[in-house]
Amino acid sequence: LLFLITPLFYSLFSTSVFASSITLSDSVGEYPIGLLMDIYEDVEGNLTIDDISSKRYDNQFTPSKSSRPGFGFTKSVYWVRFRVIDESLNSQWFLQVSYPPLDYLDLYSANGNGGFGVQQMGDLRPFSDREIENNQSLFSLAVDNKERTFFLRIKSESSLSIPLRILSGKKLTETVGVNNYFQGIYFGIMFVMAIYNLFVYFSVRDRSYIYYVIFIVNIGLFQLAVSGYSSQFLWSDWTWWCNTSTLFSVSIAIAFSFLFTQSFLNSKKYSPKIHSVLTVLFVMSLTNSVLSLFLPYRITAIIVIVIALPGVPLAFLAGVLAMIQKSRPARYYLAAWSIFICATFVFLLRVSGLIPGWLIIEYMMQIGSVIEVVLLALWLSDRIIVLKSEALAASESSNQIKDEFMSTITHELLTPMNGMK
Repeated sequence: LLFLITPLFYSLFSTSVFASSITLSDSVGEYPIGLLMDIYEDVEGNLTIDDISSKRYDNQFTPSKSSRPGFGFTKSVYWVRFRVIDESLNSQWFLQVSYPPLDYLDLYSANGNGGFGVQQMGDLRPFSDREIENNQSLFSLAVDNKERTFFLRIKSESSLSIPLRILSGKKLTETVGVNNYFQGIYFGIMFVMAIYNLFVYFSVRDRSYIYYVIFIVNIGLFQLAVSGYSSQFLWSDWTWWCNTSTLFSVSIAIAFSFLFTQSFLNSKKYSPKIHSVLTVLFVMSLTNSVLSLFLPYRITAIIVIVIALPGVPLAFLAGVLAMIQKSRPARYYLAAWSIFICATFVFLLRVSGLIPGWLIIEYMMQIGSVIEVVLLALWLSDRIIVLKSEALAASESSNQIKDEFMSTITHELLTPMNGMK
């Protein structure tokens, strides 16, 4: 009797945990679905689509509590489930995953024959295999006026973030155009600043400039990788390097940011202890760039965070100590780098999964790096003027000494001659 009653009791008092379905209409072209989906953590990573779509796992999904769920560095596989009803006249709808560093993305949808069709994306898969060529991961959605359930499987060694939205074909075209426009401005500024500071270095031979150029170039390469453009335009089918270049470039950028800080602030004079620590962190970061070519992604990514979390505040502190001691460059350094340092710190917290992955945070490093590059470019330009003024003053002083010397010599030579007269 108990055997018969238990299933009946369960069916009456338990319900499947499903987020609300997403109804598509002509009046809306974009649907962020972060709060309209369910998530399941597959700790072992062994479940298949047949497993996850079975009744057994209906109640094991939990509704998402964030518009942009993030889980930091994890070995788990995550499954996302969402339901769609199409009441629009649009013939094309797309699912966009706005986080290119994810390694493997598999979107499953029922094929009408009792099975599932699958579309595959991810930065560890050749870019040429994508149905839609875009820096973001885009899936076409086969939807109609009946409710359709989709399952998205996500596995990645990088920080795992799941920013999802459904876009109409028209909205997708507009979004891609606007994004490419602003990204073009960003990378254009970084490229121009790198070339400008390189020319300045060849003019004044100040090591600060070459350190800064290396920093700018590698921050640019890092952002190209994170935004997915390096996969699309630079090394589309070289999947290993697409994945590795992210950590390689950011490790070099961090290393040379420490060298630039030491040189620009003359930290050996104003904060010798911090100078020594930054030297150690420089060596560690440069070593990590080499290790990223051999070690697993997750290990080198954690090393980057371990280096940056103390290094960023220490670099800022070096600027503060230099400013207290009346160092003129320190004021400009703090004005420019405080913005970038804060942006980097927030980005690292997001990567670690300690804060939500809001849209503004995803672009925080780009915003901070552009402001920092422009402000420091203004100071470095001013520094050139100061150097020229000092050189001119030194030249005038040298000419004055030379004139006084020649006048003295002439006087000494003429004095005996006047006595002879």
